[in-house]
Amino acid sequence: MVQKIYFPREVLPISFVTSQFVNMLLSFIVIFAVMVIARYKFNPLAVLCLIPVMLTEYILALGFTFILSAVTVYFQDMQFIMGILTMAWQFLSPIMYSQERVPVEFRAIYMYVNPMAPIIIAYRDILYYGRVPELATLLSALLMGILLFVIGWFTFDRMQRHFVEEM
Repeated sequence: MVQKIYFPREVLPISFVTSQFVNMLLSFIVIFAVMVIARYKFNPLAVLCLIPVMLTEYILALGFTFILSAVTVYFQDMQFIMGILTMAWQFLSPIMYSQERVPVEFRAIYMYVNPMAPIIIAYRDILYYGRVPELATLLSALLMGILLFVIGWFTFDRMQRHFVEEM
């Protein structure tokens, strides 16, 4: 399809991330239903903080997707490598453990090397603890998301010129 007709190539990564984002939004309906059934005490201000956290995650995912989709055109085995790296990244993110388990002397590095760490911490603060995430957490996540988006956009833009030859 990329070779037959011209269309903006950015549409493919954007549509993929957007469809996954809509899937996540629909999953939150189930999460909120369970929270209501479990008689969870909602903090309205904390729930409103979900919007910037979700948008930050969307921007971050879009940046990653731009980079990986461009690289995958040139290295077809990247899709298999990404499966392994994604599993390792899950264990390096505070998903199954709290960030307090990371030694104090490595916490700052951990938070800035792993772009998903502040986002996961913000989700945990909102959904588990019912509190507004720290502003520093939200800002670091937003800055990392914007930085990765800009890098991804420029990488994709530079590499897309030769997509047709590589396919």
